[in-house]
Amino acid sequence: GDPNCWVGDYTFDRCCHKVPARRPPPKPAADSQQCASQGEMNRQLAVKLKEEEKKAYANWRLADEHKKSLETSEKALEESRKALAVAKQALEVETKNSAEAQAAAAEALRAEQAAAEALRAELQTVRASSEMHGAEGRTAVAAVQAAEELERGKKKLEAHQEEEIRALTVKLRQAE
Repeated sequence: GDPNCWVGDYTFDRCCHKVPARRPPPKPAADSQQCASQGEMNRQLAVKLKEEEKKAYANWRLADEHKKSLETSEKALEESRKALAVAKQALEVETKNSAEAQAAAAEALRAEQAAAEALRAELQTVRASSEMHGAEGRTAVAAVQAAEELERGKKKLEAHQEEEIRALTVKLRQAE
């Protein structure tokens, strides 16, 4: 109605709007073909919905599997890191031991070389002495043979020390 209607006396002309005569809206056609197509569309949508639900379920399942796999991989990675740290420590110990063994072997080799030099000097002295003393020559020859035997023993010792150094080097490389 008109807002001025409440100001004065009520009259239809003043208080009410005249509504033109309208046609009623057309009724929807209850066409059986349209209902059938709506039913078919509903069935197709229901099928698509079920497919989407299956896909969503599969995706959730895969996500759970990936999460579990990631957790397992992280644990394995942590264990590998720990094993690597232990191996590095063992390598450091082996390196230190190898260096000490090499230093000891070098010192022993120097001592053996000094002993060999002393024996050579003694051998030359004995040879000179044996030439001077005929009978004592046999003793000198025995001393010479002993010195030669000592020299062969020294070479064997050097070879053995080299083998030890090689073995320690191989262990060191394997530990790396």
